[in-house]
Amino acid sequence: MDHPNADIEIYTGEFTLESDKYKIKINGELKFKWLPSIGATFTGTVQSGAEKLLKDDLDSNYRLIINEIDMGDCFIVNLAFTDEREHPKVKGIFTKHFTFGDHSIPVESISFAIPNLISFRGATVATKDDGLSFANVRTTFENKDFIIILDKSPDYIKRREKLYDEGGYFLFYAGSLAKREGNLNLTESRELFFCFDIFLTFLQGQRAKTVFHSGLFEDERAWTDYSNYRIQSFKSTFSWTLYHSSDGLSDLFNNFYSLWKGSSQGKDFLISVVHWYIEANNNSGYTEGSIILSQVALELLYNWLVVEKYGLLHGKDAASISASNKIRLLLSKLDISTKVPHDFIHLKRFVDSEADLTDAPDCITTIRNALVHSQIEKREKILKISLDIKLEALQVSLWYIELSLLYILGYEGKYSNRCIKKPFPMDREMLVPWMNGREVTRT
Repeated sequence: MDHPNADIEIYTGEFTLESDKYKIKINGELKFKWLPSIGATFTGTVQSGAEKLLKDDLDSNYRLIINEIDMGDCFIVNLAFTDEREHPKVKGIFTKHFTFGDHSIPVESISFAIPNLISFRGATVATKDDGLSFANVRTTFENKDFIIILDKSPDYIKRREKLYDEGGYFLFYAGSLAKREGNLNLTESRELFFCFDIFLTFLQGQRAKTVFHSGLFEDERAWTDYSNYRIQSFKSTFSWTLYHSSDGLSDLFNNFYSLWKGSSQGKDFLISVVHWYIEANNNSGYTEGSIILSQVALELLYNWLVVEKYGLLHGKDAASISASNKIRLLLSKLDISTKVPHDFIHLKRFVDSEADLTDAPDCITTIRNALVHSQIEKREKILKISLDIKLEALQVSLWYIELSLLYILGYEGKYSNRCIKKPFPMDREMLVPWMNGREVTRT
């Protein structure tokens, strides 16, 4: 891609649409498009079988065949006849999965790309961009089973500036996945990429996605997965990751992967908590809705860590305590004070002005309850709470979620604290609270 939202050319030539009843030959092209919606499309002119389209329901599903290889299920979205009715123009999309090539072939490695991903300062590698140069563009994630390498585009800054101007999507990273031993197949890689995508989403604070997975065998591309992807259009959001360092991210991913693979409960927990976190962080329900969404994540974290892992409460007692006390118990495991963060003056004034409020957990649960419950006194109360107070309450909730997840994943390094109001990112970076006064073994 040389500019945001550029179409990706996949194939030009002949292909066949096959259903249980018909075979329709088409001469056309396949593209991956970003706008107005993401996914692979096909367009072309019908060479034979046009009369069958007239009889068939356009809602019928077809299989797109190239060189006798099934590329995936699709359907026609538009059929336009010219003067020659036997050669109409067709346009269609794929229903979900579309793999160009023979995806039954096991491969030695898989290359991929990532659009819109935040910048990580990685290891130094040599690059060939207008001559030989060196840049901190490589970030590596590895364990005993596999290695994932991300290489940031040498012109990342220019690409990001274009994306800021135009919005949408732009490829920022190239990557590769390889097993320590043996080959990879498409099904196995999809599960691993799913896990890695959720992990990158947590790092970025918004949905991140690896795309265009290409299986390589003896340096030749055997297949490429162009399946429909759920990717978030460009939006600037806060991330807890460090501005000038990727230290500790490989260890963090290994812990994330171990929890993911350890049990179905661990996998479901990570998918759910990251989902609620990014929806709140992206202001999906505006400020009020995001406060409610963040409470869902905090409730899930409380149950996972306090009730299930540490067993501090059992039975009815675990569910019957107040929401604010659930948050306090969660914070006690993280060595976080329940006081309102120093820089949040509006939230601090709110605590001081209300006789029944004592700390930050009280504030955020009181606001949440006023939003969720519709009695007239609740509606009147929420109207008196300013947007500045709500915004700071949301930031505190998101801070609790980030630190809770980092604690569960065994992180021992520095992070960017969203509750510190400083203009420069590096001024917000600090050691996670449970490591204060302890020797850092992973940074």
